[in-house]
Order: sequence, then structure tokens, then C-alpha cells
Amino acid sequence: MREIFTSGSVGRAPGNRCLYPERDPKSRAREKPVSTQGEKMSLIEDLKGLNTNAAVLIAIFFVAFIAPAFLLIYRFNNDLFVKLDTVKLIILSVSITSPSFIFLFVTTWVADAVTVHMGYHEKGHLGTMTDWFVTHGISNTTILYIVTFLTYAFDLQIKTVVWCLLGLLFLYTIHEFWRVLFVAKGPNFKKSILKDKE
Repeated sequence: MREIFTSGSVGRAPGNRCLYPERDPKSRAREKPVSTQGEKMSLIEDLKGLNTNAAVLIAIFFVAFIAPAFLLIYRFNNDLFVKLDTVKLIILSVSITSPSFIFLFVTTWVADAVTVHMGYHEKGHLGTMTDWFVTHGISNTTILYIVTFLTYAFDLQIKTVVWCLLGLLFLYTIHEFWRVLFVAKGPNFKKSILKDKE
């Protein structure tokens, strides 16, 4: 037994007994994909844990603020679209698409405050601000994609695009007043498309 501990290195030197045998390289190679597979499973679990309402809000944010602006920036300034990094491009996109959304959102906010104050609607009848985000996110998506389609189809210039945007915004504002004053009084009025929390 003494020779085992005093015969020098306990590694791979010939004639020595290895007290701490190394693992087979092939077995270690087989173990590497385990962590990757675990990460994939974790991502899948995270996606499964995302509730329906959160998924709807994320999707509306993308189609209402990001996607149409990307298309318009690419159409009018291809070089800028390529040069900007992702963060700056997203900030620019939101800056372009948010005014129409904010206008519609504030319209509903004011209409809700006035109608509640006058006793025309009960408080909360038109929904919450989250519901308005969804409603006007969909409206903003429609407005911007119509403008984008016209831009690509008829090669519109920026000035014409702005006038188209203002015209559509005017029509959607009239529609919102009609929804608040008349549709919301109906028995089938649905203030939100989001699922109620259980």
C-alpha cells in the first residue's frame, strides 16, 4: 500500500495506479447537451406560463407601434433603417406611431370622465385603461396599416401620408364618439376583449 502513495504522480504515468481516474471524454461530451436541453425546456415553460392577456398586450404593442413604423421608415429612408441599432429604431418607431394612439386614448379618457360626471354612464362602464389600450391599439394598427398600404401601393410622399393619417384619425374619432354615446348604451356592448381574471 505504501507504494501506491509514494510512487510519485498519481496521474497517467506508466506503472502508477491512478487514485482519481478521469472521466471518459466521450461521456463528458454526451453530458454537454443536457444544459442546452434544460434551457430550451425552461423557455418553453416560460412561454406556457405567459397568460393570454399578457400575450394580447404584447402582440398589440408590436403591431400598433413597431411593425408599421418599421415599414414606413424602410420605405422613406432605407439607409437610416439599416444604420440604426435596434433600440434606437424601436424608440423612433414608437415616436412615429404613438401620437395617433395617444389622441384616441385621450379622447376616450375625456369622454369617459364627462359621461360619468353627467350620469350618462356608470364608472367603469367603458372599461379600464388597459381595455382602452387594447381598443385603441387595434384602431392604431388599422390606421397605420391602411396608410402603409397606400404608401407602398401608390408611392405616396410624406406630406400625403400625413394627410391620410389625419383623415383616418378624424374618422376614427367620430367612430369613438359614436361608440361611447350610442353603442355603449346597447345591451350587447362589450367593454373588453381581455379575459376576466379568475
